[in-house]
Amino acid sequence: EEEPTDLRKEIRALGSLGLWLSLSITIFFAAAMFALFTYIAPILTQITGVSEHGVSWTLLLIGLGLT
Repeated sequence: EEEPTDLRKEIRALGSLGLWLSLSITIFFAAAMFALFTYIAPILTQITGVSEHGVSWTLLLIGLGLT
C-alpha cells in the first residue's frame, strides 16, 4: 500500500540546489539545440558552401550523434 504524499516534503524539494542545477542545465542544452538547428543551415550554405543535400546529411548526422 502506498503512503500518502507529504506536501511539505514536496515543497521542500523545490529548495534543492541539485534540482535547480539539473533544470538549468536541461534548459541551457535545449536552448543550445534550438540555436544549433536555427543557424547551422545558413552557416553551412553561405559560409562553407555546402549544398542543400549536404545540409540534410549534416543535420542527420548531428541528430544521430545527439541520440
